[in-house]
Amino acid sequence: MLSTQFLALTSFLAPLALAVPSDGTPRQAVPIVTLTLIAAHSTSPIHHQPIAASNETFYIGKDTTSYCPQEEVGACPVGNVTSVVVGGGEGASMNVEVPGGQTVYVLPTGALAFTPAHGEGEVSVNNGTTNGFSYTSGVNGHPGQFRFQGWSWFACPVMGATMNAGPWQIFADVPGSDVRGCIGFNALGTPYTQGVAAWEYE
Repeated sequence: MLSTQFLALTSFLAPLALAVPSDGTPRQAVPIVTLTLIAAHSTSPIHHQPIAASNETFYIGKDTTSYCPQEEVGACPVGNVTSVVVGGGEGASMNVEVPGGQTVYVLPTGALAFTPAHGEGEVSVNNGTTNGFSYTSGVNGHPGQFRFQGWSWFACPVMGATMNAGPWQIFADVPGSDVRGCIGFNALGTPYTQGVAAWEYE
């Protein structure tokens, strides 16, 4: 069963998908998809590794971190899988139950990030960008591609890590980012069909 949070997100995004641009030509509706993501760069140490939400940013080589107030809500979602919702416009969000949701955005440094629970205004405070996310479906059963404004994705070793062992933090190669010494990759998305993946990500 779809959660009330997901239904609310769908209702919010649907008008954006049908918006009319300035030239008066109706836009084709953009489907909303719920995904898990992996990195693709053959011969690299990150190839086919999952992309995980942790510390309000995204990593390869780290576990997903989430929280659920079980004593208040009863049954909790799985919580150990990172899943995002993309489409209906140019935005993306975390696949969560927490009221208000969690928005995915890109920091001026290029870091791929998400807002904390109840973090309204966090994007503005951090001068982040929420528009420009897209997902192109794969063909013949292959994963599709998750993109941000056409920029490449890079996996950069965190402080103290090595290029071959990680973990690596995810960045978009936007103006102002520094991805020297990082590994370029494609972010591949596979539909996630198990409902809400976490109460909230941390």
